Amino acid sequence: MSESPKEKITEETTKNKRLDKIFWFKVCISLIFGILFGVLKFRGFIAFLGFVIGSTILTSLYFSKYVSPDEDVDYQGEIFTEGMNVSIPLFLACWILSYTLTKYYNNTLNIISQEL
Repeated sequence: MSESPKEKITEETTKNKRLDKIFWFKVCISLIFGILFGVLKFRGFIAFLGFVIGSTILTSLYFSKYVSPDEDVDYQGEIFTEGMNVSIPLFLACWILSYTLTKYYNNTLNIISQEL
């Protein structure tokens, strides 16, 4: 039995809305993780790997909140790749910027305290 055009449009709209929410969720996670990792002065590949794993876990938890267990979702692969082309560079930019500013701020405070 084939789906009616109205059901197909509704299904595509629901899918697109969910993927949009996932995209913006990943953007927010990237900002938070990037600033947090920079302020805490995390460095290296392990920190980057922590972001990727944390982002994946949080995305799957976030998505499971919106999908009922009995619902059949055929776009699982899209969920994890959605927004990665934006979230990874955003994370790196926030991480580098906050790390650099934190280091600069701490060095400036040390120089001022030594002069006093």
